[in-house]
Amino acid sequence: MKHILCTNKLAGLISVKPVLNLVTENTERWNAHLFSIAGRKCILFTEKETCYSVLLVDVLKKDLKDINSLFYNAFICQLNTDKIELTPNLSYVDKINCELTLYRTDNDRKTIGVMNSLILDLKSYCDTKFDKIAAARYFGQNIINGIPIGSRKFANAKKMMQAKINRIVEE
Repeated sequence: MKHILCTNKLAGLISVKPVLNLVTENTERWNAHLFSIAGRKCILFTEKETCYSVLLVDVLKKDLKDINSLFYNAFICQLNTDKIELTPNLSYVDKINCELTLYRTDNDRKTIGVMNSLILDLKSYCDTKFDKIAAARYFGQNIINGIPIGSRKFANAKKMMQAKINRIVEE
């Protein structure tokens, strides 16, 4: 099961449960934040343990009704783009493809700080480009998970996610 902790801005567009109180094992916790690039809605999902991020660009309000498949498809695409091996890790893919449970944010400063930094990097990158939406898509697919993260001892999210998947498969 995946717990998605939504910022207040995103929670205003979709129905979410109150704040998640209990810590359960075998769950992944992600933060999600809604922001705009060139007047278009974008959602950044960031996994709490590895800071692995998935960026949805140009999201329409009507698309948010099916946020499960939006997230799942974008996550699998991002793993493939980052060349994170999934073939031997089929059990992890099965764990990915499950129902998302949406909650209000827990205000985890470390994860939210990483997300704000990534969004700042994204906006700075897009400001130099003519087609900001295409630039945001490129940044999300090719650059975002390769950026060293200071709060994680300057490791990058690709390597941390690959290590996490390998750990899960070995169990």
